[in-house]
Amino acid sequence: MKGSVKSVEELHYARVKKVEIDLGDGSLAVEVPEKVLEEVGWNPSPGDSVEVELSRERPESLEGWDIVMGGYVYLKKEEENVIYASLGGLKMTASGEKFYGEFNVDDKVYLMVKLPGKT
Repeated sequence: MKGSVKSVEELHYARVKKVEIDLGDGSLAVEVPEKVLEEVGWNPSPGDSVEVELSRERPESLEGWDIVMGGYVYLKKEEENVIYASLGGLKMTASGEKFYGEFNVDDKVYLMVKLPGKT
C-alpha cells in the first residue's frame, strides 16, 4: 500500500529514527536504525512517498524491497485499533481497523518498505 512519511523523530540514545507513515486509512510508526537507513541511502523526510506491506507471511522474494524487518505482535489495544510489534527489539505500531483485524498477539509479522526513487 502506498503511504507518505508524516514525521521523523531522532531517538539519539539509540541511533534510531522513528518514522511515522500515513497510509490513508491507517498509519504505521516504526523504529529504524540509522545504520540501516544509511545502507539503503535514505534520509526519511516528511512528504516522502513509500510503499509498505505488513504481512504474517515471509515474502518469497526480498527483491524489490529496500527494508525488510520481522518480529512478533505483543499487544493489541481495541479502544485505539492499534497493534504493537517488536521487530528485533525495535518498536512498531500499526493503527487502523485493517491492521487491528488482521493481526493477533503472538502473530509473526513482516514489514516491507520500498523507498522513493528506488527500483
